[in-house]
Amino acid sequence: KGLDQNAEMKDSGVEWIGEIPKHWEVIKLKYFAEIKTGRDPSRIYSENGCYEVLGTGGVIGKTNQTMFNKTSLILGRKGTIDKPFIQKNPFWISDVVYYTESKSYITPEYLWFLFTQIDFSFYSYGSTLPSMSKDDYENMKFPIPPKKEVFDIERFIKKNLITKNKLIEKYNRKKDLLNEYRTSLISSAVTGKIRITEDMIWVPNP
Repeated sequence: KGLDQNAEMKDSGVEWIGEIPKHWEVIKLKYFAEIKTGRDPSRIYSENGCYEVLGTGGVIGKTNQTMFNKTSLILGRKGTIDKPFIQKNPFWISDVVYYTESKSYITPEYLWFLFTQIDFSFYSYGSTLPSMSKDDYENMKFPIPPKKEVFDIERFIKKNLITKNKLIEKYNRKKDLLNEYRTSLISSAVTGKIRITEDMIWVPNP
């Protein structure tokens, strides 16, 4: 929807997108990013490898060979197709995933933001093992703003993600401390280090 709440809107013509700002375009993925296919990694594995071999679930091994050495969005081909992820270090990818190479000002990070909004049931095929072909990805349509707006939106999202992650981290720390206190309290009660009296026990009303 963009950052300008007063922007004039138009119908995108794509069900999952809905309305977009009037000055944005709806563009197929193949025009701003190239989808590249992985290869069977069975012959390139190395226990002491310097680079990661990637599959749909992330790292599946190590190798001394690289397929791509720039930041890329990794997309599933078979199995886990709804969890694309960013890879910043040089890598090799297996033949069950694709990697992307930017052809425009749309960064891998911004492309990841776009993919988090997709309902993959619109696109995937195969009921037991969901799959996405290269052609499926290339013909996906996305709402694309002008260059400056892309940078502004990306900065806005990253700032909010940092705040969100800090809140999650703070909550998890509190949760861990409460669990530690609970364990300590039970231990102290069981071993007699603290005395439990009748007026300390709360009994719910029937």
